[in-house]
Amino acid sequence: MDKWLALGSLIVCLLVLAVFLMDILLGFPFHRSVFLDVCVIVAAGLMAFLSWDVYREIT
Repeated sequence: MDKWLALGSLIVCLLVLAVFLMDILLGFPFHRSVFLDVCVIVAAGLMAFLSWDVYREIT
């Protein structure tokens, strides 16, 4: 169960990262608020790293 929670949070973080990266590059879906995009990308990247670290520690 713990493995799936770590992998699920990693997948969600990568999806959020992809959406906001697409927003900063294309201006779609949130119309380019660059400061917000950068903050969310940094936060999602940090959460993805933490999720990956927990997953490696579990296995």
